[in-house]
Amino acid sequence: MEKKSCFLFEISILFLLFALVSIIPVKADTIPASGNSKRAVLFNAPTAALKIKLIADWPKIWADTGLYPSEHQGFLEYLEDSKPIKLSVKISLRGEFRLKGEHCSIKPLKLNFKKKEVANTIWEGQDKLKLVLQCSGNSNVYKTAIFNEFLAYRIFNQLSQASYNVKLLEINCDGFDGKSFVSQIAGFVIESDLELEERLSGKFIKVHNIHPNYVNLDQMLSIALFQYMIGNTDWSVKALHNIKLLGVVGGPPVPIPYDFDFSGLVNAPYAMPAPHLPITNVRERHYNGYCQPIENLQKQKILFTEKREAIFKELEILKSLDLKIYNSTKEYIESFYEILNAEDLSNTVFVKECRND
Repeated sequence: MEKKSCFLFEISILFLLFALVSIIPVKADTIPASGNSKRAVLFNAPTAALKIKLIADWPKIWADTGLYPSEHQGFLEYLEDSKPIKLSVKISLRGEFRLKGEHCSIKPLKLNFKKKEVANTIWEGQDKLKLVLQCSGNSNVYKTAIFNEFLAYRIFNQLSQASYNVKLLEINCDGFDGKSFVSQIAGFVIESDLELEERLSGKFIKVHNIHPNYVNLDQMLSIALFQYMIGNTDWSVKALHNIKLLGVVGGPPVPIPYDFDFSGLVNAPYAMPAPHLPITNVRERHYNGYCQPIENLQKQKILFTEKREAIFKELEILKSLDLKIYNSTKEYIESFYEILNAEDLSNTVFVKECRND
């Protein structure tokens, strides 16, 4: 009975949200302005990787791959202003594809902080954070993949404030006895849903089968072009697959993308396109966006052109990893701009080949 009441309450809130959306006349491109939050401290820090050490019972954590992984006590150590800081943290496994099977020997994690303990540190305001780690510590291929996935988030940050912020990390995982399990692996933490909701004055909603043309249209087209830019087809608004909907008062839901490891930009060793698509590998691009008026496309062309310099500046973090990788990633993004700026190619991809189902 209690569960039923909670369910009915959630449905009531959802209907109220859509009622508010329908009675307040606003533009379709309305996205609330970002607010200030103590949680922004971590994500406003410099782009350079923050070096941390995670101390825990790693064999026990890696083995906890059940349906509901438990939280395990651990510690996070790092330097802040040359001062050593040690924070208590609960660590648990999370994820789907990268958690299950043998795809990754190093699994994604969730970090659960004590709010009072992180006060007056770079982690201030943080509670639960998703931590994405390179899939294996034995190959630079996986480190490159994690850098490029971090860059995918950063690129979309340049295109829209309605996006997840990320912080790059360099991580050592040690046991309580000081034994090293993995060292100098790349990873990044992702802004929490709560933080994003607070920043954009919205609330995430789960509404399946909503047509992409009935969400925030400017954001939707930005996502479609961005996903084409990075060579990603592993997303869907209707299925809420690697897309979340942020409900906002005064406008349609705002789609927000995440998880880009199946993109051509990341080019993870395990990534492959869905069998029904007319491409054979993830480096090939396929446009998954729905048809929209040509004036909307022109508006996005202006946005992507204006943000080009900032986007390429984000790529420079790869120079410290490997110049060859940097050049390859740069060429991949440049090839998108060649299509965007060539009128015949642009019309073929974004107008003639757009979805209208």
